[in-house]
Amino acid sequence: MVVSGLPKPNAGRHIYEVCSMAVDLLDLVSRFTIRHRPDEMLKLRIGVHSGPCADRSNQKYEQCHR
Repeated sequence: MVVSGLPKPNAGRHIYEVCSMAVDLLDLVSRFTIRHRPDEMLKLRIGVHSGPCADRSNQKYEQCHR
């Protein structure tokens, strides 16, 4: 799990930063070789959530999950 903008705020670039990291990870995974299973491909699933209901440090999170 990753978080963008903590502890140092990034001026609202959260979605760009998270998605850029996700694309970089997908690129790396596509070229990764599993030593003991070289014929198999490593799989990676990525999901992106945003807004007050995704932020566990936010008071609104509690309101969203009552």
